[in-house]
Amino acid sequence: MNIYITNIGVKEKELIPFLSAERLKKTNNITNEKVRREKIYAYGLLRYSLFEERLTTSAPAFSYGQNGKPFLTDYPDIHFNLSHADGFCACAVSDEEIGLDIQDYRPLKADISRKICTPAELKAVNASDDPQKEICRLWCMKEARGKLTGKGFAEGFDKIETAELIKKGELYSTVAFDGLFVSICGFSPLPEINIIRLTEEKLFEKLCAMSEL
Repeated sequence: MNIYITNIGVKEKELIPFLSAERLKKTNNITNEKVRREKIYAYGLLRYSLFEERLTTSAPAFSYGQNGKPFLTDYPDIHFNLSHADGFCACAVSDEEIGLDIQDYRPLKADISRKICTPAELKAVNASDDPQKEICRLWCMKEARGKLTGKGFAEGFDKIETAELIKKGELYSTVAFDGLFVSICGFSPLPEINIIRLTEEKLFEKLCAMSEL
């Protein structure tokens, strides 16, 4: 399974023509410039990912299932998940349900560990050489699980034993580059994971090439 990651840069206006009418309407209603830019890049990356996986070249429309989790209206058997962190966005597509999260390293409040960690995880955090980094890593994994189910924090992060999910092959986690945590979770064992990094220039070039097909 491929996880595509691109940097969020300055090509927001160039990417707008590749949005569906539905997504354009939604992004135009977003007043926060940073969030709006993230949504535009994420949708462009989704189109790139679907093309690279030889699934579709069309601009997909979204529908929403249980807990508000989006799916592709015309391709309900194609599952996807998007995530963004400070300066990056990521996308993965699969024939099975998945949850993807990326997280840039940042200090988190100390009491967050008690809200997201199981007793075994809390013990590992306290014994770590870098507790803040360990909490951030766990947060990324828990978010991936919450996005898989669509329940988010309501999934009960302090009940999810990430070590067990990793042991079963249902959770993959790594630090990709520049301290960027990447986690992906499934309901069944995941295939081999490949992280593919592309520049925003490459993203734009590919989307332009797609539009000419």
